[in-house]
Amino acid sequence: MEYISCWVLLSLFLLGSSMASPSPHHGVWLYEKEGKQVGPVSESYLIQLVELGEILPNTMVWKKGLEDWVPANRVRFLPFERPPRRTEEAMGTNAFERMCLPVGRSGWAIAAGYLGLLSILFLPAPFAIWTGIMAIREIKQDPTKHGMGRAIFGIVMGSLILILLLIGITVGVGRRAGSWFAVYGGYGHN
Repeated sequence: MEYISCWVLLSLFLLGSSMASPSPHHGVWLYEKEGKQVGPVSESYLIQLVELGEILPNTMVWKKGLEDWVPANRVRFLPFERPPRRTEEAMGTNAFERMCLPVGRSGWAIAAGYLGLLSILFLPAPFAIWTGIMAIREIKQDPTKHGMGRAIFGIVMGSLILILLLIGITVGVGRRAGSWFAVYGGYGHN
């Protein structure tokens, strides 16, 4: 009897372990190699393949639960070099701080803002426009950069001051020409 109960217990143990759900790390991933589907392989084996260079960042992988095949570099546990993610802390803790301090802001945008303020002195106006354009270009290339408002401010202020300067020059030249005509009587003066 004791002999039978050991077998019963052993068989129940083996039956229970075989009925248990498979480990999530066991044989769940498929990957493509030379246009063919390979697998299933475990997560640990997939990591080894990455470390050996068999699976590259653009190698397509899949497991049950994913809608479609994805590049291997989108699978978080795989050891690919990823650019560090910018957090809110890295860019300043709140919007007021980012407004007052040049945290995460384009250097061109900062220059455009100050040159926009100084453009009232006329000379910095063209530089405010130029730095504002450079800032917008940099912000569009790197979406993590801030400062679009300062860049636009520099362009607007520089443009307004240049327009006022050109109007002033035109009016001044016109008045001088008018006074010249009044004094000398036009083109046919003898």
